[in-house]
Amino acid sequence: FGYEEKELVGKSLDILIPEHLKVKHSQYVNKYMDMPHSRTMGNGVELVAIRRNSDIFPVEVSLSPWKEGNETFVTAVINDITERKNGEDILRRKNIDLEKKNKELDSLLYSISHEIKAPISTMMGLSNIYRYELKNSLASEFVDHMDKAIKRLNDYVHNITTFATNTNPSLFSSDIEFESMISNLYNSSLKNEPVEKAINTLLEIKGDFPFKTDKSRLEVIFEQLISNAIQFHSRDDKECFVKIYVDKTSSLLRVTVEDNGMGIHEHFLDKIFNMYFRGNYTSKGSGLGLYIVKEAVEKLGGNITVESSLFTGTKFAFEIPTMA
Repeated sequence: FGYEEKELVGKSLDILIPEHLKVKHSQYVNKYMDMPHSRTMGNGVELVAIRRNSDIFPVEVSLSPWKEGNETFVTAVINDITERKNGEDILRRKNIDLEKKNKELDSLLYSISHEIKAPISTMMGLSNIYRYELKNSLASEFVDHMDKAIKRLNDYVHNITTFATNTNPSLFSSDIEFESMISNLYNSSLKNEPVEKAINTLLEIKGDFPFKTDKSRLEVIFEQLISNAIQFHSRDDKECFVKIYVDKTSSLLRVTVEDNGMGIHEHFLDKIFNMYFRGNYTSKGSGLGLYIVKEAVEKLGGNITVESSLFTGTKFAFEIPTMA
């Protein structure tokens, strides 16, 4: 408070109370003394006090009554909470700023989804129509290059919107119907990825237990792992396969997605979940896919691992707990 001890001893408490609060403080004291008990003063009301130099500052006051003979006394412990309030104000301003940035991000995502994806879809459609009208083989080759460029742009936009959506901390629990979900994602990936040969597919689901988790994030995980398995299938003479094993228990989901495709060099295995890292020399993607997968798995409370050998194949394994 800025006083010497001798300046305060024996003085009224009013000396520590701002002028405009003295009457109200006196009412509080009288009401409290009618039924004194240990508690924090204020009951949710922000309390302030005044220093010797007239500075008003926030305080927290704890009251503890005690008796000596027939007399009741009260010990008040007063804490200066200026630093705490300043910290709360900074945090409040940061939260407001974060909320503003999130709204701007949502607006940007909406713009990407509607203003960019729409013309991409139009270009894809026109490209397909144009291909049927072509008679010149060289022109057809140019259309192939154009298709690949449009697809890369479409994939990049898709990964950006998926990445931004995945940063949302909210999780929504729902029952998962694995067979239809995985089959739909697999068929969709086959349409989007150029496949040079037939790929044998095995889907095995074990466990009759119902399983709940955030469906949109689980779809992101399966979509990326299946898409990678198809995209990097083997170009040599061996038969290609993609094997997906799903094992459900009452509390845990274990999944492996395995292929015998191009594989990843062992030197890169500790980097493939890094943002913008491409684990295969043929990759033309954004480098966000596996980073998004790892983020999604961890947001669902799980973990993911990878085993791979160059030109032999790759096996991803992840597990996540069920949600209430």
